[in-house]
Amino acid sequence: MSTRELRLGRNEINHFLTFIKDQPRDLIGILTKPKAILNCLLVEFQHRLLKPSYVAGYPYHLTIDTGNICPLRCALCPTGQQKKDLPQGFLAFEDFKKIIDELGDYLLIVELYNWGEPFLNKDFFRMVKYARDHNILVTTSSNLNVFDEQICKDLLWSGLNILMVSLDGASQKTVETYQRGNNFAKVFDNIKAIVKKKRKLNIRKPLLQWKFFVTRFTEKEVPRAKKLAKEVGVDQIEFAKLLCDMSQRFFLDAESQFENVKDWLPHNEQYSAYARNLKRKKKSLSNDCSSLWTRSVMNWDGSIFPCCNVYGEKWSFGNALEEGFCAVWNNDAYMASRKIVANTKAANKKTICYICAKNGAMQ
Repeated sequence: MSTRELRLGRNEINHFLTFIKDQPRDLIGILTKPKAILNCLLVEFQHRLLKPSYVAGYPYHLTIDTGNICPLRCALCPTGQQKKDLPQGFLAFEDFKKIIDELGDYLLIVELYNWGEPFLNKDFFRMVKYARDHNILVTTSSNLNVFDEQICKDLLWSGLNILMVSLDGASQKTVETYQRGNNFAKVFDNIKAIVKKKRKLNIRKPLLQWKFFVTRFTEKEVPRAKKLAKEVGVDQIEFAKLLCDMSQRFFLDAESQFENVKDWLPHNEQYSAYARNLKRKKKSLSNDCSSLWTRSVMNWDGSIFPCCNVYGEKWSFGNALEEGFCAVWNNDAYMASRKIVANTKAANKKTICYICAKNGAMQ
């Protein structure tokens, strides 16, 4: 296949519609899950038309962080900054199994990453295989600094649907401006090894996506990245827009976010989420926080968060491993946060969603 430049839609399911035609067997697998399909339709109906505080149904999209430890020191990432607002560790396979056994019949998509490098978890590919055995589409993101021949074999054996490779630049000089500690040559050799092995085995999975955050240091290398992606056989390349400090985003309004990230912004506005002339985030449609109805996020220790951007143990909505996910899904924190978005009752100031809404952080 030729390399495609990826453009994502607002709905997370669109992410998978960009490649599902290349993996028709997995689409067939989803069609054998009537509970999951009906659940998806039910929660989407509630989110779009009703916005109730109590959701009849379960998230069809779940983000699970398999570990929040990473060898890189990315400038705007709390893990890279070595912040300690979340306990550090790795998800155990039995804990992962517990969540999938509880929710697997209703899930369409599982993302196995958030604040760390997934391949550091020794049970990672076992988790992927378990989710795929439940006909759940699985994606992950790796910087490919932790990689060897065995990991390559496990990767292709697991049935992973999408592997996003985080590589923010097209040379060592530019990559290390943001991804401190990264090794461009090593990562690119690992990409080549995956492509070579896929071709040898004549398999399509995982779909290999190069995700490139564009900064003022890397924007000049966008043409080179496109050329390299095509030469090596990457399936997709996405030039992503860098946002402000991930652990501070909800606490900053549009102007403050710009001040936080301005030194990193590319000059080409096409690749920027912020407008230099306005000195703030660009105007966009208001984010109605569909996550509160359709998806959820779990840290490696079982703590649940309303979206993947929330960082800090104090903002957890509960613990799925201790209480069971279903008990958390419609608890006071979740219901109060949905009311904030739906504007039906006075906001509960104790949830992170109140702070986000107050600052217009996700608009």
